[in-house]
Amino acid sequence: MSPSVASHHHFPTVITAVECEPLPELARPIRDFVTRTARRLAVSDETAETARLLVGELVANAVVHSRTSALIRVEVLHDPDCGHLIVSVEDRGSAVPKMPTDMHTAPDDESGRGLAFVQSLSAECGVAACVGGGKRVWFALSLN
Repeated sequence: MSPSVASHHHFPTVITAVECEPLPELARPIRDFVTRTARRLAVSDETAETARLLVGELVANAVVHSRTSALIRVEVLHDPDCGHLIVSVEDRGSAVPKMPTDMHTAPDDESGRGLAFVQSLSAECGVAACVGGGKRVWFALSLN
């Protein structure tokens, strides 16, 4: 998952997860789900709202770019040892997004800035291939 998690030789605890169809109208309920979960963990209002904003971006990307009707999975994880709230969105699409350091967008491009936005507001973020196909895009927010 994240480099800081891997370096500590443990895995964060999955607090909750939800699976849903990749439909645009489900973005709001997923944002609400992540916000409620973050608040249940007693994170700051700012962190909860940032998680809400960023998961909205990742879900929108999954809906638009996965090009599959397979379910998407959203997980909220807590890593108290590293001091992170981690949110991941998994889909079965074959397209693997490029991280912002690997891509170049022109000022008039209509897309291509979402992951740069996620990267700018998170402590860490990344993309990982899933066993059996698809990918997981994740971000970590500092709880400190």
